[in-house]
Amino acid sequence: MEANTADRGTVRLTLPLVGEFALPASPDQLAFFGGVGLLTVTGLIEWPVAGVILVGHLLAANRNHQALHEFGESLEQA
Repeated sequence: MEANTADRGTVRLTLPLVGEFALPASPDQLAFFGGVGLLTVTGLIEWPVAGVILVGHLLAANRNHQALHEFGESLEQA
């Protein structure tokens, strides 16, 4: 298995029998999702708690991107 980050925000994986495909998340996000999934599977946290954590993480990431977008627009106007 080979992974490389050609585009920012995506991870492209090349698997021997499957081929190449892209995951729509950064390596940091994939590690976070995997960690929450592992904690849920092992029973250290319940699945509703994992769901709330993941939704909160996605909303926070979306808010950061929106703030950066608005900042970029204000720089373009200046």
